[in-house]
Amino acid sequence: MITQHISILRAGALILFVVALLGPWTFDVINVPAEYECSEPFIRLSGDFCGMPMSGFQFLWLWIVIGLSIPFLLPFFTTLLLLWKKDARRLRTIHLIAWALALILALVIFIGQTNDPIIRLWGLWLYILLAVGAILIEYLASKNNPASNI
Repeated sequence: MITQHISILRAGALILFVVALLGPWTFDVINVPAEYECSEPFIRLSGDFCGMPMSGFQFLWLWIVIGLSIPFLLPFFTTLLLLWKKDARRLRTIHLIAWALALILALVIFIGQTNDPIIRLWGLWLYILLAVGAILIEYLASKNNPASNI
């Protein structure tokens, strides 16, 4: 069943990918002593810090300079290529590796934010869940189609 609807699932993953990048991924942190309030759009973080939520696009834009945004964006482009060229066995392998690398890096960012109110970082949560779901769906699709096992 997954292999019959894989194109629809991949298109849905692209939409969720963009939505995840629109949501907050991290905080732009400033030092504000605890006796002062954080005014909107800043949120009180731990200790003497306030932070303004940054979207995934803003976050990755900052990382373009050092080249670390490429692993996060690679699954988007491999998904586009798979929508265009459906039966590319090698591309599906690269696609799985791209999602796995993006998931690992997103988890590193997530772990680095455990002291902050991470429940507000729904964009990062969505990206992580999307990566896990995409890996599972692509793996199951490859196992259900014996001619194209990875």
